[in-house]
Amino acid sequence: WRPIWASGRRSNNSINNLFITVNPDTNKVSLKDFIKKITQITTWKCFIKCTYAFEQRGSDPSTRGIGYHVHIVANINCKPSIVKRRLLNSLKGMIGNPKHCDIQHLKDTSVQRKLDYIQGKKGEEKQQKVDQDTPWREEHQLEALYVS
Repeated sequence: WRPIWASGRRSNNSINNLFITVNPDTNKVSLKDFIKKITQITTWKCFIKCTYAFEQRGSDPSTRGIGYHVHIVANINCKPSIVKRRLLNSLKGMIGNPKHCDIQHLKDTSVQRKLDYIQGKKGEEKQQKVDQDTPWREEHQLEALYVS
């Protein structure tokens, strides 16, 4: 992962990195369709690089797979407001509420912390959920981390 300033590209934006969490309405969209949509979104030209991971909220085998979602760390070359507008339009039928697509502006110093977070380095209170992510990903042939 390299911040935009390390790539030699210039931007007039003060925000070059975003942390995006998309929580789909799992009653409206299948996991397969959600993955397909996110894979398509992460190839947009406004993204220089995206690192992302699909997760779920279940904390034991009986609840595994409930509340699937994705976290994306994105290095961008456009205004964050453009990314937000495009995301909300593209995900309109998948999320019940615009608040289910959370976008945080990241300073370059916070990028590594968020990359660690999506790789499962979370607090003890989330460890049971993290432990269920691996078997859930195996069941659905998902990688632990994607980079585009």
